[in-house]
Amino acid sequence: MDHNNSVSKILSYVFHPIFIPIYITLLYVNIFKTLIPDEARNYMTYVISMGTIVLPLITVVLLKKTNLIESIFLNKQSERTIPIISTGLYIYITARLLMSANLNGPLNNYLIGIVVTLSWILIFLHRTKISLHTAAISSALGFLIYLSHKLRIDLQVIIILNIIIIGAVSTARLKLKAHTCKEVALGIIFGIVPQLGYIFLY
Repeated sequence: MDHNNSVSKILSYVFHPIFIPIYITLLYVNIFKTLIPDEARNYMTYVISMGTIVLPLITVVLLKKTNLIESIFLNKQSERTIPIISTGLYIYITARLLMSANLNGPLNNYLIGIVVTLSWILIFLHRTKISLHTAAISSALGFLIYLSHKLRIDLQVIIILNIIIIGAVSTARLKLKAHTCKEVALGIIFGIVPQLGYIFLY
């Protein structure tokens, strides 16, 4: 059991919601590295790193130091409101910065989709503690499906791998008793739907 919990904790750290956007960004710029100039690629990576990792992490640490939250892992449902709102705001600003730099491509749509996901989670926050882990990794899956559909590129292997990761992360969150099956399932739905919505919008 201890070994299983250790693996579950490792999965929860590696695929923490805060890291998923930069994973997708690095994958995106690698897929299109021949089409994206080095300067644009570096700018995208830097801005998205700041907006999705650095600023949210600083916010959570400050909340912890001011005793507004008990843990940086936001285990309590009541502790999630400020981090979710601030993270959504940071990601929205990040998307606007990319737009102002004429980098309003699929990756920008992905970020806006995350903002929609966070908004939905915030709306239901008083009812249930939806899994941010499964929402984040499912957002990645939805984006990859959208990207494959929009640009007619074969991402089958990556999509299958992402589905496997969703299964592993979902199992890990359940084993750690961090969420119920309902909370994990809602995370998957709330994560993937906004991204797949772009298929019908464009």
